[in-house]
Amino acid sequence: LKDIFSRPPGAAIVPQNTLVPGFEKYALGRRFFISEKGYMGLAPKEAANGDRIAVLLGSDVPFVVREREFGGVDMIGEAYVHGIMHGEVIKEVDKGKGKMKRLVFH
Repeated sequence: LKDIFSRPPGAAIVPQNTLVPGFEKYALGRRFFISEKGYMGLAPKEAANGDRIAVLLGSDVPFVVREREFGGVDMIGEAYVHGIMHGEVIKEVDKGKGKMKRLVFH
């Protein structure tokens, strides 16, 4: 995740009153991000620079994970990532354009 998290707490990213009515209930407690590959989304408020987006086989949503210094990852929480919510990542892996990686959770 990129440095969108370096903004001061409470700094507006989206101009006031521009969200679709009702959207805020999905955004509360979440942070906007832009991934290194340019995907935009909403992550848990605990997400930080350097965290990764993981698509776990069998899950309906992607997750934010944080790599540990001595191996493995910690689960930060689920995320909304525009452009990979409908199996697009798995399709890329099937085409040989993406890769799978085994994650060990702590």
